[in-house]
Amino acid sequence: MELEEFRNDLLQSTNLGAVANMEFNRSEFVQTIANDLIEFEECSDFVPCYYEGIGLKGKKIEIDGYNYDEDDKTFSIFICYYSAKKELTTITRTDVDKLVDRSIAFIDESFSGIIQKNADESSMGYELSTYISDLRDSIERYRIYVITDCVKSDRIKTLDIDRIDDKISMLSLWDISNIFNLKISKLGYKDLEINLKNFGSDGIPCIKACEASKTVKYESYLCIIPGKLLSDLFEKYGGKLLEANVRSFLRFTNKTNKYIRATILKEPDMFFAYNNGISTTATNIVVENRYNGSFITDITSLQIVNGGQTTVSIYTVGKSKDKPDLTPIFVPMKISVIPTKEAEEIVPVISRSANTQTKVSESDFFSNHPFHRQMEKYSRNIRAPSATGIAYTTRWYYERARGQYQQDQLSLTSSDATKFKLENPKSQYFTKTDLAKFWNSYECHPDIVSRGAQYSFNKYAEDISSSYGTDGSKYNETYFKESVALAILFRTTQDIVSNRPWYTGGYRANVVTYTIAKISDIVSKRGGSIDLIKIWDQQSLSEPLKEQIITVSKYVYDSITQDNEEPNVGQWCKKLLCWSKIKDITIELYPGVEKCLISEKKENWQ
Repeated sequence: MELEEFRNDLLQSTNLGAVANMEFNRSEFVQTIANDLIEFEECSDFVPCYYEGIGLKGKKIEIDGYNYDEDDKTFSIFICYYSAKKELTTITRTDVDKLVDRSIAFIDESFSGIIQKNADESSMGYELSTYISDLRDSIERYRIYVITDCVKSDRIKTLDIDRIDDKISMLSLWDISNIFNLKISKLGYKDLEINLKNFGSDGIPCIKACEASKTVKYESYLCIIPGKLLSDLFEKYGGKLLEANVRSFLRFTNKTNKYIRATILKEPDMFFAYNNGISTTATNIVVENRYNGSFITDITSLQIVNGGQTTVSIYTVGKSKDKPDLTPIFVPMKISVIPTKEAEEIVPVISRSANTQTKVSESDFFSNHPFHRQMEKYSRNIRAPSATGIAYTTRWYYERARGQYQQDQLSLTSSDATKFKLENPKSQYFTKTDLAKFWNSYECHPDIVSRGAQYSFNKYAEDISSSYGTDGSKYNETYFKESVALAILFRTTQDIVSNRPWYTGGYRANVVTYTIAKISDIVSKRGGSIDLIKIWDQQSLSEPLKEQIITVSKYVYDSITQDNEEPNVGQWCKKLLCWSKIKDITIELYPGVEKCLISEKKENWQ
C-alpha cells in the first residue's frame, strides 16, 4: 500500500465515520488519528473539545481536543489541519507555526480569563479553560499535537517551540506520512536508522561481550554512552526509543528519579558510579575499529528496554530551568543486537528479564500474553453469521500486534486486498484497548474506562492475568463471540447517543461507558445478564434493548452534566463517586427487554 492509497482509504473511512457518528469530517479525522496514537502509545488519552474564538489583540484561538496526564503532569493540546483534498498537499513550517500559536493562545487566554468571559458557560471550551486555569500550578510541561492529512514540507527539519508559561514544551507533528509509517510498520514504528555523526558524536566506545553463533541468536556489547548524546537521542525520537520498555510509564515523580536528578545537578562526575545504566537492543549496528578502540557509529531500531527512568531524567533535567551541563555525565550501556526476524519474539523477553529489579505487575507484560494469540486465532477462524442481504460471511478482526490490520494487506494484490476488506471490514476491526473498554464497561467499571485507554487496559490486563490459569480454557470461542457482542453493544450505543436530540457534542465516550455499565447493573441486580450470544447470532441489538439504551443514556447524560461535584465533567466521570450516584438512579426495564436477557431466576423479571 502506497502513501496516497493509504490517505484515500483514511479519508473515505473518515467520511463514512462522520456520517455514522453525526460528526464533522474534521472531528472524525482527529478522533481517528488520536485513537491510533493512543493505541501506539504516542499519547495516553484524548478528549475531543473543539473551540474557536478570538483573544486579545485579535489573536485567533483554536483547538480540537486535549489531555492532562496526571502521572507526569503533562497537559496536551491537539489541533488539526484537515484539507480533505483529493490530491496530497504540503503543510509548511509557517502553517505549523500558525496552528501552534492558536493552540498556545487557548492556554494564554485561559489564564487571562478571556475565554471564560466570552464562551458560553455550558460549552466544553468554557469548562476546559476553567480546568486548565485551575491546574496551572500543577502542570509541569506542555505538548502540542498537530495532526494533518497533508505531508510535511522537506524544509521542516526541527520541531522546537518556545516554553509555554515558562514550562518545558514540546511539539509533535503527525502528518499523513508519519501516520502512514506508524500504521503499517510491523512493530508499530518504523525502523530508526540512527547515524551518531548527525548528533555530533564520533561513536559510542564499546567492547564485544557475546558473539553470535548457531546456538546464540544475538551478539552483545558493553558501552559507555555520553549523557548529552542520550538526551539528544531522546529529544529527537522520544517514546519511540521506549516502545519495548514495559516500565516506560514510570514517571519523573518517584523517589528513584529524584535521586537521579540530584546526581545530575550536584555530582554529575559521579553519575557513572551511582547509576545502574541502561539496557538496549537493536537489529543492526555498525562498529568501527580504530587505533584507540571500537566505536558504534550507526544503530538500527534502537530500543531502551531498561533504563527509561535514567533516559527521561537526563533529558528532563537537561531541559529544566537549572540548565545543567550534561557533558560530565556518562552512562553504562549494554546493547544486544538481535536480527529482525527474532526481534519481535526476543525483545519483549529481554525487556521482561531486565525489569525484574523493581516490582512490575503482570499486566505490564500483558501485550505478550498467550491470551492475545487465542483471540487472534478465533478472530481469523470464526466467521460471523451472515447479515441480511449479504451473500458472504465476514470476520471480526482482532488486531493482536500493532499495525497488523494494515500489515496483512501490504503483500496482497489489488483484488485480494478488496476481498480481504470485504471479509474483514474496518467496521468489524477492534484492538486490545477496544476489548478492554468493552469488557470494563460491561463489568461496571465506567470510571476506569473514563480514565483513559491505557488505564482501562491495565485494569483488564490484571483481571485476565489473574484468571487465565494454565491453559486459558475460560477464554474460548464463547468468550470471543461474547466479546464481539459487546463490540456491537458498545458501537450501537455510540450511534444511538450521537443521534439523540439532547446530544450536542462532547462526553459521548463517558455517556456510552456509563450507559452500558448502568444497564448491566440493572440486569445483574435482578439475577441475570444480557444474552450476548443472541447478539452474536443476530449481529445486532433488538429494538427493546435499543429503547433501553435511549432511556438510560439520557439519565446518564443528565447525571454527569448536572449532578456532578466537579466543574470538569471529564474529570468527574473518572471518580468512583460518579458511578455510585448513577448506580443509585432507579430506572425500569423497557417492555420486551426481558427477551434479550438470560437468567436462572425468571421470576425476577416480573
